[in-house]
Amino acid sequence: MKHIRIGYLLVTTWLLAITTEIFAQDKIVIDKDQAAGFLERNWIWLSIVALAILIIIFSGSGRRRASTTTTTKVVKDDVGNVTRVETTKTSE
Repeated sequence: MKHIRIGYLLVTTWLLAITTEIFAQDKIVIDKDQAAGFLERNWIWLSIVALAILIIIFSGSGRRRASTTTTTKVVKDDVGNVTRVETTKTSE
């Protein structure tokens, strides 16, 4: 289920990027020197953020919920009337 949400998030982000590019009115110009300078100054912070995001994603997929099993036992007499009902819950 979590993989479906991640896939949905990636697809919607991709579609948003494509539609933004299609409907953009002005030509976007990126100065390579400024972009390179930003990455050179902040590469360690960007890698820490990327690593934290990966840890959050993979730590959530490793958790498993404790499953509980409910067993109900109905005891009837010879005529078919219910004499008692026992319910047992076990967690695994």
